[in-house]
Amino acid sequence: MKTKKIQKPFSVEAWKNGAKVETRDGREVRILCTDLKGNYSIVAAVTCKDGEEASMQFCADGCYYSHLTAKIDLVIVEEVEEPERWAEDKDVVGEGWTICDDDCLANITYRAGMPLNDNRNYDIFATEKQAKSALAMARISQLMAHDERYGGVVTDKEWKDAFLIKHTIDRINGAIDMGQAMTLCRFLAFHTKEQRDLFLTENEQLVKDYLMIE
Repeated sequence: MKTKKIQKPFSVEAWKNGAKVETRDGREVRILCTDLKGNYSIVAAVTCKDGEEASMQFCADGCYYSHLTAKIDLVIVEEVEEPERWAEDKDVVGEGWTICDDDCLANITYRAGMPLNDNRNYDIFATEKQAKSALAMARISQLMAHDERYGGVVTDKEWKDAFLIKHTIDRINGAIDMGQAMTLCRFLAFHTKEQRDLFLTENEQLVKDYLMIE
């Protein structure tokens, strides 16, 4: 199991109970005393880049400056177990669907026994339906960009305009739904109702593939 280091706010009590102390930027610290009279009651030996130690004073809460955060502040450090992630398992082998075949054609192709966490296979989809959706998305993006009858892609600037109505195609309860949106972005979005309706009429199966509708 891998571990990672996390930082928590400094407290004298935690240090007295054996907690490890470092500076916020990871330097080793030896606390020399915690009861110096004055606002900066903590005295500590802090390791410098050259390996030597420098004596520094800190507030009771570990801050080097009383009014702001600094890299030199004292923090409590804990090592915690980092959960294993499937995405980091380089030996995982499985099956899936890709949108390119061995002849580099845009076809849906099934593959098995593939090292799924090898970046050469990051285009493997878990299901055929998802692969079809990706292929449809690519085709739709070209149609919307190059066929002037569809009005062009709704831009990021237009999506930020909360007063501009966009005419959308969505999936609701397994069926195509035509509606409107203001700022809630949709891939299938058009400037006018007429452009949207024309696109759906001419590309209904493509839309179904993208929305993963049987």
